[in-house]
Amino acid sequence: MRLLRTAQLLAAACLFAPLIFLPQTLSSQRSSAPETELSCRKFVQAFYDWYLKKTLSGKLAAPTPELALKLKPELFSIELRRRLKQDLDAQSKAEEIVGLDSDPFLNSQDPSPRFAVVGITRKGSNYWVDVYGILGSKRQEHVIPELIQQNGHWIFVNFHYGKSKWSDDENLLTILKNLRAERQKNPQ
Repeated sequence: MRLLRTAQLLAAACLFAPLIFLPQTLSSQRSSAPETELSCRKFVQAFYDWYLKKTLSGKLAAPTPELALKLKPELFSIELRRRLKQDLDAQSKAEEIVGLDSDPFLNSQDPSPRFAVVGITRKGSNYWVDVYGILGSKRQEHVIPELIQQNGHWIFVNFHYGKSKWSDDENLLTILKNLRAERQKNPQ
């Protein structure tokens, strides 16, 4: 009888122990969500401020996406870096355009003088950040960088451009995959 009672107490303790820590866990999750969004917002805005300064300086020896990959490779996922590098390499060997024909981070060939983060949406463990080019007081270009946190740091995993006549989610990785497939189908 005593053994049965001890087993019952032990079972009850195992059942209710997690409930003691649940409120603390939930409150720490709630308080960290705004901090996570804020750090994501700061990261993306800092990248665009840096990148736009490089883009608009006019003193570049290399195309700006190539420079970003060279100077700040840690900001991009391995897959995104690899696919961008493939595209840049193919373009450097061709006499006509066989790769991206606009800046993939700005979604433009002639960018606005300022880009600003205007919103963040969490989708699972990824964060989609609404960024607009600003000219005067009007929103121009729209690009949605997709990020994840990896080892305590933010990295870009994709850039989305919204709906197009070809796709409900026009995005950089898909565009790069399609361009590569087209180059393989029609080698120069």
